[in-house]
Amino acid sequence: MGISFVLQKTLSRRWVFYLNQTGVVPGGHFGKTDLTLVPIYSAALALEFLATPSFSIVGQWDVYTTPFRRAGAHLLDNGAAETVLGFNYRIKPSMLWQLYGIENFVEPVGASADFTLGTNIAFRF
Repeated sequence: MGISFVLQKTLSRRWVFYLNQTGVVPGGHFGKTDLTLVPIYSAALALEFLATPSFSIVGQWDVYTTPFRRAGAHLLDNGAAETVLGFNYRIKPSMLWQLYGIENFVEPVGASADFTLGTNIAFRF
């Protein structure tokens, strides 16, 4: 079971603020192990600069807690914290192309990839 709180606030003609907080309460054990899943929390804060009607730049900060406690492995016992820099280009009113990079800044080892480069096309209908 989970619940999310999402907020989008236009700060001015060119700036938009986003907030997404999510809590998930999983049940049971993780597969065929003795690891019990515990509640998970994630949050994302973002600020978008609308350079033109078709192009914007987004900066985002994400944190995730781990669903495990005292698993005995640093990778499982710690959550993740990431920064994201992305670009959005509206190809047409119903089609958006996104390009982004995600940098994990949990050291020495985090529960997410060290660096991710991604792209996608989103359709609105």
